[in-house]
Formats: sequence, structure tokens, C-alpha cells
Amino acid sequence: MPTLRFSTDQLGPRLTDAARVRRWADCLSGNGVSFHCPREDGFRGAVELLRLPGCEIGRAHATSAVGTRTAEAIVRDRDQAFFIFANVGGARKVASQAGRDIVLDDGAITVLDHTRPHRTLAPDGGAAVAIVISGADVAASGLALGDRTGRAPADPGAARLLLRYALGLLADPLAGPDGEAVATQHLTDLVGLAFGAPDRGGDRVRSAAAARARLILTAVRRRAMEPDVDAASVGRDFGLSERTVQGLLADCGTSVGREVLEARLRRAYDLLHGIEPTAATVAAIAFDCGFNSVSTFYRAYRARFGSSPGEARRRLPQPALSKTLAR
Repeated sequence: MPTLRFSTDQLGPRLTDAARVRRWADCLSGNGVSFHCPREDGFRGAVELLRLPGCEIGRAHATSAVGTRTAEAIVRDRDQAFFIFANVGGARKVASQAGRDIVLDDGAITVLDHTRPHRTLAPDGGAAVAIVISGADVAASGLALGDRTGRAPADPGAARLLLRYALGLLADPLAGPDGEAVATQHLTDLVGLAFGAPDRGGDRVRSAAAARARLILTAVRRRAMEPDVDAASVGRDFGLSERTVQGLLADCGTSVGREVLEARLRRAYDLLHGIEPTAATVAAIAFDCGFNSVSTFYRAYRARFGSSPGEARRRLPQPALSKTLAR
């Protein structure tokens, strides 16, 4: 399922601030949580939302916001779930449940019991991430909320990975029912690791490794056109050694070099076939896609696609080629 994205910047200038708040709040009105803005004047907000089987990830930015889950909402939807709340930018946020306020500075994360009323407050704005996971799924993995409600994670490293993985899914969701199920399982296991569930058989550790590997793959593909991308530089972004990055990708049957080559060849393919309009020569495309040698590019392209780059350009229909060159 694709990520839903909305920003009040998309709305026309004639819309009132109150109407902007309502549009923004409507995008977030899932899982029995309602939103309002204490200060509507000049309101601006944005939402990213991804719904997965038994799980939902939301990232919201607003100039001011309060989210409330009431007892009436709980009775109405009967959603037994864990509510993970994180401050990912801006002023302090507050999570409130059972008469207790949990103050969250930038980067802090906590867990709330979604079967009981709670509030999340960002009176001074900024960005926050919420992850709602089926209580049955998490409980099956051995985590009971108990006195963990409102507590800091037992494993801060796992909590950071959980947050980074959730943000990575918002940017690049796993496709198809199988991919969505895998993403939910990874998130569930990471919640267990972060908040101290026993790891029977090492399943959560394996999920953490798989989640970290996917983040690394996404980073490699995003940086594929950079001249200095390698396992060492990618590892620095994650606080991992070069050998650890190589090992995680090897477990996925790939490597930094293989992923970089594939991304560069795919971009060259799109350019040569007019999928991305360009008037560049084959040689210029080769250099633009990160190849230092045209002959190396020709060999790699032919090995990957079974034809030469020049043949690909010649096969482009003349009307399409004319439009490409005219841009």
C-alpha cells in the first residue's frame, strides 16, 4: 500500500486556518485518536501515513497539535494495541496517560497502552512519529505492557532502529501482501526488542538484522550515483563497520557494488529508452550514471540487458526520440 501524503501547502490560499486544521486532522483520524490545534492562527501541517496489516505508521508535522484517545473511542473500536510515540524534531512533546506526563525531548520515544485513554501534545509544534501495532501481535511475541507504559525503551539502540525503520517504510514501503506482512513482523519484533521482551530463539535479533539490512539497501540505492559510495561510507551513516555492512548485505545475497551497478544501469536504461527525457549522448549518459569508462558501461549494459546502449537508443521510436530531443 502506498504512503498517503498530505500538506496544508497543497490547499488554496482562501481556505481559513480552521479549515486547514480540519483537513490535516482528518488525515490522522485513524485508530480512534482525534486531533485538534490549540492555536489555529497561521496553522501549517503535513502528514505521512502508511497502513499495514495490524499496524499503522504516521509521521505528522504541525505548528501546534494535540491528539486524544478517549474511553468512548476505545469502546467503539475495541482496538487492542500498543501506541509508540516519538519526538522526531522541534520542541518538546508530551505523552500523557493515567495521570502521568512523559516529557519527550528530540529523539525520545515511549510506549502507551492503546486500550486506555491517552493524549499526545505538541503545543509548540514540530514533528512526531506514531506507530500503532496490534496488541495481539505484540503479546504473542512475549511483550506485555504492564509497568512499561510511559517508560523509556529498555534497549535504546533497538528503539532508534525501530524509529529509523518506520521512517524508511514511509519513504519506501515494502510492496505487495508478502512485503507488508514482513514489514509488520519486523516492526513487531523491533518493538519487542526496544521495550524488553524476551527474545525466544533469536527471532527478534534476526528481524533487527533484516530491518537494518533493508535500511542499508535503501541508503545504497539512494546514493548510487555518488562517486564515493562504498560499504565504509554507508556504514558511517549507520554507525556500523564496513565488515558489518558487507555481512548484512551478503545475508541478503547482494553487496554494495552489485546494488550500485544495478541502480546505475537501471537509470541508464530509463534515459536511453526515453522513460526519462534526455538529449544526452550515450557517452554522456554513461558518465552521468557514474561510469568512469564508456567501454566499461557498454560491457555492463550488454551483460545486464542483452543489447548495447547504442542499440537501445536506435530502437527508440522516432516520434519519442524527437520529443526527447526537443525538451
